[in-house]
Amino acid sequence: MKNKYCKNQINTSLIALALVTGTAFAGEEVKPAPMAPAPVEDVVSGVLSLNVNSHFISYGNDVWKDGSSMSDPGFNPSLEYTFKLPAEGCSLILGTWWDVNSKGAPSIGGDIQEIDVWAGFGYSIDKFSITTTLAVSYYNTGAYDKARELLDRHVKLYQAGDRTAEVAFYQASSAARLGLWEVAAIGFDAFFAKYPATPLLAAALYERATVYLASGQPEAARGLIKRLIKEFPGQPLNARALNLLGDVESALGNPVESENAYLMAFKAASAGGDRGSAGESLCYLVELLGNAGDAKKRMGDATAHANRCWKEYGGDSALQTRVAVAQVKSFVSSGRRDDALQRLREIAAKGDGNPGQTGMLIDAYAYAFLWNQGPEELEKQFENFPGIDPANKSAQSRLRLAVIGGYEKEAREAKDDPRRTQMLDKVKASYQKLKTDFVPGELDSQALVRLGDHLRLTTSTPREALVFYDEVFRRDDV
Repeated sequence: MKNKYCKNQINTSLIALALVTGTAFAGEEVKPAPMAPAPVEDVVSGVLSLNVNSHFISYGNDVWKDGSSMSDPGFNPSLEYTFKLPAEGCSLILGTWWDVNSKGAPSIGGDIQEIDVWAGFGYSIDKFSITTTLAVSYYNTGAYDKARELLDRHVKLYQAGDRTAEVAFYQASSAARLGLWEVAAIGFDAFFAKYPATPLLAAALYERATVYLASGQPEAARGLIKRLIKEFPGQPLNARALNLLGDVESALGNPVESENAYLMAFKAASAGGDRGSAGESLCYLVELLGNAGDAKKRMGDATAHANRCWKEYGGDSALQTRVAVAQVKSFVSSGRRDDALQRLREIAAKGDGNPGQTGMLIDAYAYAFLWNQGPEELEKQFENFPGIDPANKSAQSRLRLAVIGGYEKEAREAKDDPRRTQMLDKVKASYQKLKTDFVPGELDSQALVRLGDHLRLTTSTPREALVFYDEVFRRDDV
């Protein structure tokens, strides 16, 4: 199953929080709680303050020059009234503040030194809206952990509001984006039970299907996708849903149905002007057909889809690495190995891929290179590979790992014992160098696992593998 069920972002504006559910056990008689009377809202409210102070400090200045004296305190009473206006959230504010003391010559009368009066217009903003707006900002910038933390905290404090459906949806969605599949599943299922007719239902069906697929339940995912397409025809989301259906059919071992779903997704995305989903459809077709085997027609179809993707969507940097990697098998099989390597070098030279994409690119390059050249030559080329910073220890360890994979492959395929022994010695020396040249925290996650397996399975000191496995478990990206 392709691990890409979190790939599609739903770029709707998030609003944020609160999901409250009740539970009753079978056989219990549930009596309705007595209804509390609705609170009476004040039309006029006021605040009276009687403040006595030893020093009147304003902007850091001792206004009455009291110095160190603690005698002759000042008195600052204030009164403010708020009058509710007919418009929702609007109010009229009237207030006064007095400064009363004997520290100077009276300027008004008696000990009254100053009287301030103000009038103003007020508008109250629901705390719910403020919190959800901040959560939206976090969500839309990919900070799902911060969005979820804010949403969960807000649910505990403010369980009411006029946006509870959006809140419940995006709370579950944030959990899904963080890979908290069980939490997300519970959230979405409660959402369906509580809000069966919300405008967010289509998006919720899509996201829940994504969670089903990620949780190893492709049949359930397929059912929700088909419901989404049937109940919400013409939705812009349907192109993404069809791409997800392609993933589901692939996970179920149905390559023909998977291909058809991707083709329908491309058609729907093209008609709707969704360039992102259209480019992804072509990319997935290249991946699917490139792994279909050695049938020339299938490889030719994969190459055709790749060429179209570069021609029509090649400017989309988010797709470039994925397409360059996906097309390698079909290009190698159709005699265009050098074209595949050149494209990978061009993408690598830009140096803008994330760690996961960089690892995919390195592995794809090694696969194509080793098609008709040896691991010794690959090792020389990887010593100074374009776009890979020598200071980037994780990427450098992934380059070393690809070379080790080349030596291991050569050892398996060697037709004579001397060559096999030579390659196995290279493997052993390369793993040893990987172990001594990097500390565990610098190694790519795959390098940690492969080095740990090597130490555990092929050396006399298997416990040395523990430090590398421990580092894997400490990481969030594995």
